[in-house]
Amino acid sequence: MLTIWTWKQGRRTDSPDAPHQNSRRDVVNTRVARLRLNGRQPPEHPRFRLRSSCGNELECNHVPAPRPLPIRVHGFTLVELLVVIAIIGILVAMLLPAVQAAREAARRMQCKNNIKQLGLALHNHSSAMGHFPAGMTVQSSMTGSYWDVLQEAANGTHGTSWMVHILPYIEESALYDEWDFTTNVSGNVVVAQTDIAVFYCPSRRSSVRPEDVPIMFQHWNRGGTDYGGCVGESNYIIDNNDNTNLPCQHEIYSRYIDTRDEMGVFGVNTPVTIDEIRDGTSHTLMIGELQRLHGIDYDGSGAPFCHRASQDGWAPAGVANLFDTDLTSASNPGGINNWFFESPGSEHTGGAHFAMADGSVRFISENVDSFVFQDLGSRDGGERHANVLE
Repeated sequence: MLTIWTWKQGRRTDSPDAPHQNSRRDVVNTRVARLRLNGRQPPEHPRFRLRSSCGNELECNHVPAPRPLPIRVHGFTLVELLVVIAIIGILVAMLLPAVQAAREAARRMQCKNNIKQLGLALHNHSSAMGHFPAGMTVQSSMTGSYWDVLQEAANGTHGTSWMVHILPYIEESALYDEWDFTTNVSGNVVVAQTDIAVFYCPSRRSSVRPEDVPIMFQHWNRGGTDYGGCVGESNYIIDNNDNTNLPCQHEIYSRYIDTRDEMGVFGVNTPVTIDEIRDGTSHTLMIGELQRLHGIDYDGSGAPFCHRASQDGWAPAGVANLFDTDLTSASNPGGINNWFFESPGSEHTGGAHFAMADGSVRFISENVDSFVFQDLGSRDGGERHANVLE
């Protein structure tokens, strides 16, 4: 309890009988508050006689402690809090697109570097072997006018792609040494199911996604690719209009393969030399990015199922790692990102990366003229379109 003590005016006298006179006036008119703790009395003043306000003896007047003044606690009001949250939300909304754009720019640069590495690997192969690798290695006999490359890759003699032959030039010599060239892709299943980072576009994936398994060779869950070589400017793949199962067969036509002015850098069984690229290495597509379609009618055109279904895999031969620049099919408008399984495309906004036969990498817009783009696919067609690459 808080006790109020009053120091009264005191007078100092020399004797008890002397009149009360001031030999020394020291007047104290001070109220001192002391907190009484455990029954202790406040100490006596060293110079004055302590009197209470109610008598000659020291007494305690218990006076209730005054109520303390209310202390205002400063903080946020609800309105202020909502304003702060709104400001933070606006800043985050402004920042996230910039962060995403920066990440995509980095992924796009990495994709460009992957294309560059594959182009250099092909040129290193050409320097070492005297030619680029054949687009696919298949047995010489055909069924009618086409090769069933998936069947050969699974049960035939070879059915292997050009990507197998560049493994030593992308620092994958160990995988190349393990490959058994006396058998087919299924006979090399351990090697063929290896994920190789440089074969994937980081804007799309870093490995085979669950939705990609149905279009993978034998429904593997590893060993995919997002890049392919250009086989020419003609329709070299059978479209399988009546098929409704994945993966679609997409056999290789033979009637266009031997037409020199329509052929590209990659053919069937026959490797191509740099001297055979008569349109000029800087005006001829060599490799590029591929679409990965899953049999969905993406554009609502009602196109046949297999026109919208890719194949996938770096080891098996065929459309899994090859493309053309054709535009003659009824559901194939040509160009890039056109939802047609034979055409190139990417996950990048506005176009795709390509490596020319000279090793340079270009990003070609998806708005490029389809006929101009078609001419870039042939190596000896007599056309040159430098302006589209500038």
